[in-house]
Amino acid sequence: MKSLFSHFLRLITLLVLVAAGTFILLSFSPVDPIRAYIGNDLLHVPPEQYARIAARWGLDQPLWERFGHWFWRLLQGDMGYSMLFNAPVASVIRERFCNVIRAAGRRLAIVWFPGRGIGFSGRTFSQPLAG
Repeated sequence: MKSLFSHFLRLITLLVLVAAGTFILLSFSPVDPIRAYIGNDLLHVPPEQYARIAARWGLDQPLWERFGHWFWRLLQGDMGYSMLFNAPVASVIRERFCNVIRAAGRRLAIVWFPGRGIGFSGRTFSQPLAG
């Protein structure tokens, strides 16, 4: 039981460290997320609107504060909002996850049932090799 608890504690520590490392690496990316989002219309965006977008996304806060807010929301089940899919991230993951489970179930049925039949017939009708 103690070993199970220590493995679980290591898993949680590893997940937090990977999340923090990924967050830090993405924050040092040379790509400005606001410029990437706006695209070619950057020349038509006034600095006030640019600052409002940065404030809305939390990019005007220090790195540790952004990570703290993000991690706290993640612990509460709020993964944020996907601008690519224009939907909450949790619903995008849920939709894709259901598709993956359906596809894996079909592949499993295609492979597992014939494999079981072949294995059963091989065991039933096998004859020892003559020496």
